[in-house]
Amino acid sequence: MRKWIIGAAVWLVLAACSDGKRGKAVDQYAKNRDAFTKTLQRNGFTLQFDYIPSGALSQSGNPADTLSENRLYHFRLQVICPVANDGVSKDKTIFYYGLDSLFTLGAENLTVMPVSVEPVTTGIATRFEYLVTIAAKDLVPGKQLEIIYHDRLFTNTRMSFVFDRTQIDELEKTYS
Repeated sequence: MRKWIIGAAVWLVLAACSDGKRGKAVDQYAKNRDAFTKTLQRNGFTLQFDYIPSGALSQSGNPADTLSENRLYHFRLQVICPVANDGVSKDKTIFYYGLDSLFTLGAENLTVMPVSVEPVTTGIATRFEYLVTIAAKDLVPGKQLEIIYHDRLFTNTRMSFVFDRTQIDELEKTYS
């Protein structure tokens, strides 16, 4: 259900800006929603990683950058805490600083980190969101995009989110 709501929200954002190309992108996102959303359950927490197409962001930069080596991949990590969660720290500053060190790209090269990780204010005490931006030039060539989340904030586990990079690149090409 949650995947459907997230997918519908992204679909609405894409549809709001619909010209011919964006309409195709909306359809492609709706058909392949599972390729753009990954969900894991750990220790009572739900972690959902979503790909956000560059065209859906208001400040996506130069449209030519979506196909060049300057392009960026944008993701949203949503952490949903259990309702009766006493494990989440009372000191909330740990949820906002030093976040880039929690993410690495691919199992082969654990030293490559995202360009930026920005916390997103949700207004809900049991939900945390982060916008994760990755430079295409930092990725190992291949069909898969693996983001490893070294979670020291919520579950104290290491989680892998694997996306089909060809699907992501196809969606970005539809926008340009």
